[in-house]
Amino acid sequence: MVVSEELLDKWIPGLSREDTEKLLKTLGLNSFDDLFKDIPSEIRLSADEWNKLRIGYGKPLSEKEVDQILSNKLSKITRPKIPPFLGGGAWYHYRPSYIDYIISMGEFLTSYTPYQPEASQGLLQALFEYQSLIAEIYELDVVVSSHYDWSTSLAEAMLMALRITRRRKKVILPDTINPRHIEVLESYLGPHNVAIEFTRTINGVLDLEDLESRIDNDTAAVYFEMPSYLGVVDPGLKKATEISHDKNTLVIVGADPLASTIYSPPGELGADIAVGDAQPLGLGLNYGGPYLGIIAVKDDKRLIRQLPGRIVGLTRDKEGNRAFSLILQTREQHIRRAKATSNITTNEALMALAAAAFIAGHGRHGLEALAHMVRGRTIYLKQKLGEIGVTTIGDESFRDTAVCFEKPFREISDILEKNDILIGPGLEDVRAPYIDEHCGIIAVTEMHSRTHIDELVEALADILKRERGV
Repeated sequence: MVVSEELLDKWIPGLSREDTEKLLKTLGLNSFDDLFKDIPSEIRLSADEWNKLRIGYGKPLSEKEVDQILSNKLSKITRPKIPPFLGGGAWYHYRPSYIDYIISMGEFLTSYTPYQPEASQGLLQALFEYQSLIAEIYELDVVVSSHYDWSTSLAEAMLMALRITRRRKKVILPDTINPRHIEVLESYLGPHNVAIEFTRTINGVLDLEDLESRIDNDTAAVYFEMPSYLGVVDPGLKKATEISHDKNTLVIVGADPLASTIYSPPGELGADIAVGDAQPLGLGLNYGGPYLGIIAVKDDKRLIRQLPGRIVGLTRDKEGNRAFSLILQTREQHIRRAKATSNITTNEALMALAAAAFIAGHGRHGLEALAHMVRGRTIYLKQKLGEIGVTTIGDESFRDTAVCFEKPFREISDILEKNDILIGPGLEDVRAPYIDEHCGIIAVTEMHSRTHIDELVEALADILKRERGV
């Protein structure tokens, strides 16, 4: 953007030319454009492009005028005629109205995140409840509160494994892992000279022989998912854990918290560390965030001491009343400094509160009913896709269904989008050899009725008929 003096006069009340010159001189700048010099010129707006946006309207605007302008613009935004079939980490679940009410309460919204062990008793209690609820779902003992998203939780868990196993410098991932998670892992593990290997899957399921052949004395951790990025529920994960533990390798399980209520949770699978994202638990889509990364471990002092972030504990004060306190806070801004287990400088406390409210509002049986509802819709979607000749990956899937078309997935997606039907991401970057640009994800949740799924399948059938010349 080119910042003109005329624009500054309009939009910064009381700023004279003399003030402008003094401000620039103090900052050591020649012009306000210098503030944006770190932004590549090819993506900055020119003066003509800025004027075309018609933001200035020739004068400063009152709050009422701005509200009216924005309302008029927003009223022209069209919504898809049926719920979006997004997936791969961002799912369209119902978000109960009480979630926004709770997290908008001033005592929660403005408290940000507790730093002092005894401060913010209300928020500390909320985070303690979050930890307890996630621990029950995952069937593990200790949960930290909390992390950014799935990818950063996985990266932190890998760093934990490296610290615990000391000199080991290799980790193993499935070849169906989310490519975005690989990018984050490479950023975190790069300075540690860690080798990242990918074990083979067949139709979305781990090849246990290939996994066993890759684990050696230099392997710090093996990672797998329930369900996988492709949505596949792998029946061999418990065996994969046994193979890894037989070779003294730590096991990290990436588990969807909703799926964990009806399938084997990480604790049952024998995981040492579990990671995931609470996005399905009342967080909505939110244009890509903020979400909520989960890290949980079994009751093992080696693991607990290496946890990144903080743990809220329950205790008693000197008068015997229940009280909450931070009992683990090994972050760099505390006394640990260079010995900190994490350099996280914030905490998704508000999102953890939302997830806790969602879980408590549904209860265990409510979450299980919701998960069974999603599973039933997934089964129905795969059945209807099979009837029109669309190839799907995996025998059992939950919410996400990986599909492969005869033409590139993106082309199919673009055609559907023109008809106000949105489907999930393409899988062209996934490393599995049987996945290519023809494959992508279609996800269903409780928001999709059979009628919605039928409309999607009918639209796909029409596209495929035209492509096949039928």
